Amino acid sequence: MEKASQQHGLISGEQAVELKFSRSGIDRRIQSGLWSAIRPGVYRVGAVASSWRQELMAACLSVGPEAVASHTSAAALLKLDGVPVTAIEVTTSKQRNAQRRGVVVHRSQSLPAEDRAVIEGIPCTRAARTIIDLASALEERQLELALEDALRRRLINVPWVERRLRILGSTRSGSRYLCRLLSMRKPGKALTDSALEARVLQILLEAGLPRPERQFMVTTDEELIGRVDFAYPKQRLIIEADGYRYHQDFRAWTHDRDRLNKLAADGWRVMHASWKDVDEDPDDFVRRVQEALKLRTGSKTR
Repeated sequence: MEKASQQHGLISGEQAVELKFSRSGIDRRIQSGLWSAIRPGVYRVGAVASSWRQELMAACLSVGPEAVASHTSAAALLKLDGVPVTAIEVTTSKQRNAQRRGVVVHRSQSLPAEDRAVIEGIPCTRAARTIIDLASALEERQLELALEDALRRRLINVPWVERRLRILGSTRSGSRYLCRLLSMRKPGKALTDSALEARVLQILLEAGLPRPERQFMVTTDEELIGRVDFAYPKQRLIIEADGYRYHQDFRAWTHDRDRLNKLAADGWRVMHASWKDVDEDPDDFVRRVQEALKLRTGSKTR
C-alpha cells in the first residue's frame, strides 16, 4: 500500500477509513495477520522491519494527524550535534487526551506550517522551532553544540530564530540563554565551523581562561598565512581543533606542513585539540593551555 510505504510501513485507522477501508475490513486484516496493531489506532502493514523511525512515526500517528516529532526526536531527524535522544517526543496543538505509553507528548498553542517539516517521511518541527524547544530541555553546553551545528549547516539563521522566539514568547523556559547564544552569533561575529570547536571554546571559558579570538586571520608583513580556529594573539598561541577533517591527499598534507612552518617562523606556537582531549581528559587540556598562556615569546605581538 502506497500510503504505508511512505510512512515506514504504517497506517492509522483514520487514514485507512479515508482510503475507503471499512472497520470490518481493517479487523479482518488484523485477524489474518496482514496488518498488526503496534499502537492504538496504528497498524503495521505487511512484514516491515521495526526501527526507531517507525516507532517515532507510530507515535505521531497515534497522537493525531496534527502531531509532529519534536524536541530531541526532531533533533535526531535533523542530525544535530550534542543532543542525546532518550525518549520519543512529539508535539500536538490539539487539546485531546494524547498521553501515550513510552511517548513524551508536548502541547503547544502555536504549531503553524512555518514550524513544520517532513524528514524521511516523518512530520517534525523545523530546525528553528526545534532549537527553541530544545532550549527548555537541554543543558547549556548541549544547546550550544546543537545551535552551532544548525548554523554551520545553514539549517537556520540568527534573525529567523529570533523572530520565531519573539512570536512564540521570550518567556519560554531556556529562552534567556538561547537569546544570549544568538546575540554572540550576530553578523560580524565569527562562528566556529564544527561541534569540536564549540566544545573547545566551552571548556576554555568554563575553566576561566580568557576568551580566544575565533577564526583568526594570521598575517605577516609579507603575506596572509591563513585562518586558524582559535588564537591568543598577545601570547602568540594558536589552538587548532582536529576533528573529522582528515587530510587524505599529499597536496593538502604539504599545505598544512607549509602553514605550520610559516607560523613557527613568525613566532606562533600551535596546540592541537582532539575529541579525546575534550571528552576524555579536559582537565589536562586546560592545564596545557594554561601553561602555554604563561609562556611569552620575544616575538612582536599584533
